[in-house]
Amino acid sequence: MNKVLETIMNHKTIRKFKDINITDEQITTIIKAAQMAPSSLFLQDYAIIGVSDSKIKEYLYQLTKGRWVKENGLLLIFCSDLHRISVLASDEQKKKLKLAHKFGPFKKISTINTSIAAQNATLAAESMGLGVVYSGAIAEHEKAVKKILKLPKNVVPLFGLCIGVPDSTPEQKPRLPLHAVYFQNEYIQDEEAQKKSLIQYNETMKNYYAARTDNKREINWSQKCLDPINQIPTTKIGFIKFALKRFLSDK
Repeated sequence: MNKVLETIMNHKTIRKFKDINITDEQITTIIKAAQMAPSSLFLQDYAIIGVSDSKIKEYLYQLTKGRWVKENGLLLIFCSDLHRISVLASDEQKKKLKLAHKFGPFKKISTINTSIAAQNATLAAESMGLGVVYSGAIAEHEKAVKKILKLPKNVVPLFGLCIGVPDSTPEQKPRLPLHAVYFQNEYIQDEEAQKKSLIQYNETMKNYYAARTDNKREINWSQKCLDPINQIPTTKIGFIKFALKRFLSDK
């Protein structure tokens, strides 16, 4: 197995970092690696905000409640950037871009391009012996994050990538069995076989959560995935109130 595959196969989410800043050379290497990721239509439609200011980290921590957002060697906020291309556009092109951003596939393409770039950054960081953890909670507070980072209208924060020198050695989470995610030529819709496979995987994850060193839990994989769904109301009115509450809490 070559070193690239070793890095990929040894991935672990690191949530505790030593109080050591990432060097400028490491930052440059990580960002350049991100830029080398494939980009649909070669749009390169992402922006990466490096956050080193402790006050900004504290603010983002108060929003996300993840201590790794403030306790890290470097915090990168990956954003979908549909603003950059408009800088060189004519007035007529800007009108068309506005419509394309609203109704076209550009938002989806930009999200995909940004995510691929972030994975390149992850591999680069881990290849240097650093650890990473993603913060998806950044997207839940879009308006507040846009304000603190002074993001233009068409630049949207998607997630954070916390990087640092690992101060923990967590166990690696067992992944789903290969046959659960890989199919040849068509999706195999054998729900009974899927249920059997997932029940076995649930038992594996239940044992993992119960035995791991930190944050032991009595839960399995499907419970962890489905529990957040319980918060969503089943009626249309209830869902609207639920959505508005989340939206207004981010004002």
